[in-house]
Amino acid sequence: MFIAHAPAGYIVSRLLSPVFERAGASYRPFVLLGMLGAIAPDLDLLWFVFIDHKQHDHHSYLTHLPITWLLAMTLSLLWLRRHPAAGALAFSFSLGGFSHMILDTVTGGIRWLAPFSASEYVFFLPTRDFLALWWFYFLFHWTFKLELAITLAALLFWLKPRRVPAS
Repeated sequence: MFIAHAPAGYIVSRLLSPVFERAGASYRPFVLLGMLGAIAPDLDLLWFVFIDHKQHDHHSYLTHLPITWLLAMTLSLLWLRRHPAAGALAFSFSLGGFSHMILDTVTGGIRWLAPFSASEYVFFLPTRDFLALWWFYFLFHWTFKLELAITLAALLFWLKPRRVPAS
């Protein structure tokens, strides 16, 4: 997935925002952190390119292991008990990261059972026909239409007025 991570993070965090607003989390930071969390796993691309020199698939890094985001969600829910607003914001960020794992499983191969297994799980394994022009391949692969649909759904959701929870 290339373009759907932030829109998916927006959709998930907007849907959950009424629940967490009751805990004291402000809407805008909650949604923004959900979107940032949804793109955060790909920050490992900086390490991949500049430090690792593309020696290992970036989906093998800690930021692309679901257990990282499950642990972050668990810790943020525990934090929520003592510091409701901050815990809610941390949960939004970590849930965004977890949504990234789900989307990357569509074509990217994610190690869902790590650290217990190195097996990668992927719904639709892309072929390497266009290895030199990988971006070209993904633009014309059918899953890019799924990304466009997620992005369009987020746009439509953004245009729809939200209901503010009753105090």
